[in-house]
Amino acid sequence: MLHSSERFVFDTPGRIQFVAGMYRQRDYLVVSYGVGDVASMETHVPIAQALALLRRSGTATATAAAAATAATAAAVAALSRRGEREGW
Repeated sequence: MLHSSERFVFDTPGRIQFVAGMYRQRDYLVVSYGVGDVASMETHVPIAQALALLRRSGTATATAAAAATAATAAAVAALSRRGEREGW
């Protein structure tokens, strides 16, 4: 794994949450994710905020790099939700 972030949740602690997709749109990451296996959500996060969440990890393999990408998307979505709630 190349980079990782601290643990987090998207919306509601204790519910199943997973990243379904992510793409770049100008200076933002657009992240789609599922909640509780019954709802789909989407959020937009400034790329600079997403990168600020990451810290360097150990060595990487192709599989670990893919996992790091998914973890990054999840971290970005969580930060976006927190920013919306806290007004920043």
